[in-house]
Formats: sequence, C-alpha cells, structure tokens
Amino acid sequence: MVEVMLAPLWVFALLGETASPGTFLGGAILLGAVAFNALSGARRKPLAPPVP
Repeated sequence: MVEVMLAPLWVFALLGETASPGTFLGGAILLGAVAFNALSGARRKPLAPPVP
C-alpha cells in the first residue's frame, strides 16, 4: 500500500513531473492513516485463555 502512496515521488524522481501540493497532502494523510492503523493494531494483545 505504501508503494502506491509514494507513486508521485517515483514519478517526480524518474520522469521529472511535478505534483500539486494537494497530491502530497493527500499522500501524507494516507501514509499517516496507514501508520496509525499499523501502530494501533500492534498494541492489541490477544486475551489469555481462562485458567481452569
């Protein structure tokens, strides 16, 4: 997923095209959402099985 969000940077680096500030803002928002999702899922621990 991160590769798709970084596509404007690849296009800029390889083809010399420029992206609008809105494109970079949208990419930053999506990248932040993916990072938040990954970090929030990492904090969850499975419940321990009940002790008989």
